[in-house]
Amino acid sequence: MANLDSGSLHPDIIDFSVQSLLDDLDVAFGPLAMGKALRWDVTPCIARVRSNPVLLERMLSNLVDNAIRFTSVGGVVVSSRLSGPSLLLQVWDTGMGIAPQYHERVFDAFFREAPDGNRGAGLGLPIVRSGARMLGIDVTLRSVPGRGSCFSMRVPLAQGAAVRREAVAASFSSVA
Repeated sequence: MANLDSGSLHPDIIDFSVQSLLDDLDVAFGPLAMGKALRWDVTPCIARVRSNPVLLERMLSNLVDNAIRFTSVGGVVVSSRLSGPSLLLQVWDTGMGIAPQYHERVFDAFFREAPDGNRGAGLGLPIVRSGARMLGIDVTLRSVPGRGSCFSMRVPLAQGAAVRREAVAASFSSVA
């Protein structure tokens, strides 16, 4: 955590396929979710992004771990979709939700607001925020108490991916 915040780490930024990262999340967390009788879904993705695969996987793992930990009924979904020059990665849950007054505080180190005693160390979300800053990724939270939460990250598409996408869109518009 200190290394992330100090700026002493300089992760290698490369182009890579998101699917292998999603497969790893599915293998690591699917049995945990199913063991709690939760619906578990990881949507496939053929997109390539430009980021650090190790740090991005760690960030997503922290989000998924929290989603499973704080969800007792319903499920957890890891989704991805193209959004402009980015890939929008989202972790949705039907858990206890987060009250609006805590939306920023949950990213503070050691902050824990779990009334049922289901507490972690309070470092998962600060690691997500610090990693996001290091990688230049936006992280947002939408949550409704009693209904669940959605954490979103906008990850830059791999070099050339946005150009290919625009070319495909242009070819369709020229046909119309």
